[in-house]
Amino acid sequence: MANLQTFTDKDNGKPFFIQSLTEPILVKLTGNQTTGYAWQVAKSLVVEKTGEDTVTGEHFVIDRTYEAKSGVGAGGVFVFKCTPIKALSPGEYYYLKFVYRRPWESENDAENIMYTLKLRA
Repeated sequence: MANLQTFTDKDNGKPFFIQSLTEPILVKLTGNQTTGYAWQVAKSLVVEKTGEDTVTGEHFVIDRTYEAKSGVGAGGVFVFKCTPIKALSPGEYYYLKFVYRRPWESENDAENIMYTLKLRA
């Protein structure tokens, strides 16, 4: 995963050109799952939950992992690998939205991050 295009919390709301029709995209979001909060794919993008940390959307299969920092209660980074289901169309817009919430809380009240992606024509 060395040369994959990567987005972080700091890229929230910015439009981006993506480089490849078929290569995965990485999204790295800081958080602390020891507090009960976790970054999740927004429900509006999920077509099917296909595993504990895997969802399938209209355009991407998204796998989530968590990289903890050392120390009790220390935060870490949620890493989402977003793999296109089929080749993306040049010039089309694609959206990735993530919410930071506890499982019992409403998505409407959660902090969110959204990326607008467009494949270079």
